[in-house]
Parts: sequence; C-alpha cells; structure tokens
Amino acid sequence: LLNQGYLSDGAALPTNLERTGIPFPAKQGQPPDITGMKFCRAVWLRIEGADGETVYITVGMQKNVGQPVEWKTEQSFVIGTSKKINCLAAGRTFAIRIRTEGAFEWKLSGLEFDVSPQGTF
Repeated sequence: LLNQGYLSDGAALPTNLERTGIPFPAKQGQPPDITGMKFCRAVWLRIEGADGETVYITVGMQKNVGQPVEWKTEQSFVIGTSKKINCLAAGRTFAIRIRTEGAFEWKLSGLEFDVSPQGTF
C-alpha cells in the first residue's frame, strides 16, 4: 500500500527514472544521427530539491541501435552542490538512469550531454 507522501508501508519509496536510445546530431543544427559514433564527456543536470540530498546518476551508451545499453559506473549527485557528472562514454545513442534511495521531493528540470562526434566506423 502507498501511504500519503513518499512512503510505502512506512518505508521510503525509491525513485527510478531511465531514458535509453538518446540520439544526438553529428553537427549542431542537424537532425539526430544514429549512424555515427559520438563521445560523451559529461552530463550537466538541473535537479531541484533540498540541498544536500543525493541523487544517483548512471550514464550508458549503445554502440549500435537495438543492442543492450552498456552502463558506466553510478555516480553521486548532491543537490545544491553538484552541477554535472563526468563520464567517458562512446556510442551511437546514449542513456541515463537517475535514482534516489530516500523519501524526498526532487525535480529534474533539464539535462545536457557534452557530446562530440567521433566519426562513422
């Protein structure tokens, strides 16, 4: 049973948010490209919530569309302190997973991947 608020039978209800298959254009102003490889250096996140609360972020990539996501190591993002997470990921499409363990309010108002093209191989 879900109680009022962020508890399930009195325990903190964890949150999981995941988006896969995120394509990026090879050049700015062009449509998304799933044929060329891209390199992601970082993800900038705009997460609102109580300062000091921790959200856990994992970046993933797919070398080819339709293949399973290869997830990188999970990283902590502290609300009010962290601005981005660093990652070294190469693929044709990317993925992001965001999770929490505690019962607190938070809002993802945006994110931006720092991606550059690597070529078509």
